[in-house]
Amino acid sequence: YGEESSKYPDLTLPCRLYDEFGNSIPSGFYMTVLSNDGVYLNLYQSNELKARVKTVKYAADENYQKTLEEEAEIVKRLEKAKEKKKLKKQRKLEEELEAFRQTEAAKNHAYIEDTGRGYYVLKYSFQGKTAEGIIQKDK
Repeated sequence: YGEESSKYPDLTLPCRLYDEFGNSIPSGFYMTVLSNDGVYLNLYQSNELKARVKTVKYAADENYQKTLEEEAEIVKRLEKAKEKKKLKKQRKLEEELEAFRQTEAAKNHAYIEDTGRGYYVLKYSFQGKTAEGIIQKDK
């Protein structure tokens, strides 16, 4: 059985990373969570914090609330269709809700980019919030 997937983006770390004190984390898969204040990108493995990367860019989409309201409206229409036992409309709304959620899920990601200039950029996007952090390459 596989571990239940998290709602947070997973980061695939292709190589071992080191901090300025010589500590390291190995390559692997890490759940990436932005701190509530947007200051750090936290990397977890097996629900244990393994690293914190200070953000250099952070933005919150002011329109994300509108996205949540759109989803709630589809759910509301779906519930009404279920109450009235309108199966055709119910199937259509279920498909619409699934497509909406897939589109939103596709916007959620975390990845690391090699700049070729002595550092990596950790890029993150989740639920209308985006952040970037810089990780120096080992010399």
